[in-house]
Amino acid sequence: MHKPCFPPAAIHRVDRGVAWDTPGYQRKIIVNKMMRTRRNLLLFILFLAAGALPLLVHYDTSGPARIMENLSIMSSQETWLRMQQGEEQAWLVPTWNGRPRVNKPPMLVWLNLLVWRLAPADASVDLLIGWARLLAAGFALLALASTYLITARLANHRLARLAMLLVGSSFLFIRQGRFATYDTHLLGWSMLAVAMGCLALIGRRTKSSTWWFLPCGLALGGALLTKGPVALLFVLPPLVLFAATWRPRRRTALAGLVSATLLGLLLFGSWYVYIFLHHPNAWAWVIREYRFPARAEASPFWYYAGLVPLLFPWSVWFLVALFLPFRAKTFASRRIFFPPWLWLVSVLTLLSLSHAKNARYILPLVPAAGIMTALYFGVLEKRFAVLHRRGAIRMGAIIHWTALGTACLALPAAVLLQSRFAVDGSHPLKYFPHLPGVASWVAWLLGMLLPAGWVMSLRAFQRGAVIRSACITAFMLLAASSVGYYAYAVSEDNGSYPQRADAERLAAYCADQPLHYYSIIPDEKRIDPFCLPKPDRDPDKEFLIYYRGIISSRTPEAIRDGALRGIASRVCVRDMPQRTQLLESWGFQYVFTFEDGTAPAWKLYEFLP
Repeated sequence: MHKPCFPPAAIHRVDRGVAWDTPGYQRKIIVNKMMRTRRNLLLFILFLAAGALPLLVHYDTSGPARIMENLSIMSSQETWLRMQQGEEQAWLVPTWNGRPRVNKPPMLVWLNLLVWRLAPADASVDLLIGWARLLAAGFALLALASTYLITARLANHRLARLAMLLVGSSFLFIRQGRFATYDTHLLGWSMLAVAMGCLALIGRRTKSSTWWFLPCGLALGGALLTKGPVALLFVLPPLVLFAATWRPRRRTALAGLVSATLLGLLLFGSWYVYIFLHHPNAWAWVIREYRFPARAEASPFWYYAGLVPLLFPWSVWFLVALFLPFRAKTFASRRIFFPPWLWLVSVLTLLSLSHAKNARYILPLVPAAGIMTALYFGVLEKRFAVLHRRGAIRMGAIIHWTALGTACLALPAAVLLQSRFAVDGSHPLKYFPHLPGVASWVAWLLGMLLPAGWVMSLRAFQRGAVIRSACITAFMLLAASSVGYYAYAVSEDNGSYPQRADAERLAAYCADQPLHYYSIIPDEKRIDPFCLPKPDRDPDKEFLIYYRGIISSRTPEAIRDGALRGIASRVCVRDMPQRTQLLESWGFQYVFTFEDGTAPAWKLYEFLP
């Protein structure tokens, strides 16, 4: 006997008075489903494009940022230049001013090299930085798409779009998503791994769903090869929680998770096995990577409470959403609310145990906070008539709308008034970024549109259309952020490296000749370069990026011996009398002085036999 394609509970279901088994009804269901799928796909693309606006506006204009982007660009460009000069195997061991860059995994460098294959051999630094940032923005958008997939499996497509907007419009995401850093790449890889794991663990119970563990393991390997073992903290806890909550066949889920983890560790370990076999001193550099931040970035346990303001403008609602799982009255709702809550709290606690803390380290947790907040907005809209009367929610709404309204008025006012104050004066705007690239008419337009958007969002909230209200707020802030970053990027006094001309002048003078700098510490003892005395450190990272070459250290004894043997050489030295006098006594001639942004300045000397 032929079985119906609908469950027994749907036998008496009607659609506008038509029974389910009426001829043409099933075709109508299929057509409606296809229309919903196309609509969801179109809205997903539109919302993703909106999230890309502040990430891509003039992404290639400003110089490398000092939030690890300088290190990633420096090692990537140096490796790329080595390959351009005929060293085809240079990609296996990326270098950092001539030393193996083994204290960070190489995936970011490899991907930069991959996209830089499109650039000509004489590509400018700006072009390489632009391509690297475009790649990083792609990883940020990958994290948004993964957030959508996770939320769609937990709830529905409407809340998935909202979660994507909440994450994309948060302050920390926009700030970090524009830069080619390890943290931005880790965000994309780790969220992709969690999303693929969710496809295997949540939803359909067919055997084919376990194949999603394969891309999950590959993405985990990418995350590990981007920033090391810390990637496990951002991938395994959420997947274990989803498996324990949603998967009825826990043995199958456990086997899948173990397989994905082993695959990721295999990809990660294979490169380090190669490094340790070919570079016996590599372990000392790896130890340094975790030793220096423990001292330089030591912070108290509660440091990561700063996640709340970094989620602006959703900070208040995020705090309220933290109590959502404890208010759930049914098992089905707890299965939805508790996994992202435990995901966020468990990983944040584990990160807080470390002495080294930095705001960018918690970037991969922003999607979990966005999912929680989106789920709360869904509950608030569904039960708005009851919930909005509660004192805590009313107080949260007052704080949210007051802070948002103040920001909508303050931003255009600050842009309009900044020219009336001296940049270095003691005035209320001295800490506000100088944005001379914003035309006055743009500031006036923002002054009208932002308050108007605030009013529209507030009225939608008061009518109970909470999700629509949040979407209006997100679109409004994405537009304002795009204008702000456009102005910041095109203005000459922001995001540029002042010593770029000196670096390019030095590179032009030295051409292809090797250049060294004076240091009393031998290279084999420079295990921890950040803790060296300032006169014996490498030139500044941005300086080396624009110099486009290696300036290796050389001890006084080696410099003197080379001069005694009559070997021509060029040496730069800190402007310190005891060092410059020694070089002059060995026959070196002063050429010119240059700056790298650190004191004291450098002097270039050359010895011509």
